[in-house]
Amino acid sequence: MKLIAIALPLLLLSSPAFSIPPDNLRFYAGIADSATTLFLSSLTINDDDGFIIKSQQTHNANFILEQSLINYIKAKGAHAFLESNSEINQKPNAGYTVEYKILMADLRYEKARGKSPPGKKLWRNGNLAGIFRLISNDDGEVIKTEELNIADGDFISRKEAMHFNGLGNFYIKPEISEGFLRYVEPVLVGATVATLIVLFFSNR
Repeated sequence: MKLIAIALPLLLLSSPAFSIPPDNLRFYAGIADSATTLFLSSLTINDDDGFIIKSQQTHNANFILEQSLINYIKAKGAHAFLESNSEINQKPNAGYTVEYKILMADLRYEKARGKSPPGKKLWRNGNLAGIFRLISNDDGEVIKTEELNIADGDFISRKEAMHFNGLGNFYIKPEISEGFLRYVEPVLVGATVATLIVLFFSNR
């Protein structure tokens, strides 16, 4: 009986309705990981290979894709260097350069359509579009160029959306749906009026 009592909450927490979604930063990092894997998975990466990571333009989401590339390359046992890193000149085995340019990085909340888990009334939709190029540093040959558009989404609650927006660890903070604002505004106004009435009578 005790075993059933312990197992039931665990099963509930593991169900989609009760699962804890990743915050916006981790959610978008997953999209960046998908783009990185799709581009580099066809390449045979050997131990001690070196890759210079180079951005083609400044973008607020560069650090997310940059970290994704670094993690993927290091997980293969190879070395990753940022273009601005002075160590590049001391590493003769940096045989490749990975260039990337983010064309679009978007994250938004939409009202969930169709069947959604209980309490999860928002659809979080992320999109990353970019151009990737792999170049041989030995002869300048362009080994591979690809334009990728990766999208992903999940159901979250309005409470979770507000929490994620308040973390401040990601520059994209989608607006909460208008329906939610129409619900919250009267509550805030009512609470404010009630507070003022209580203060008024308490001071008499």
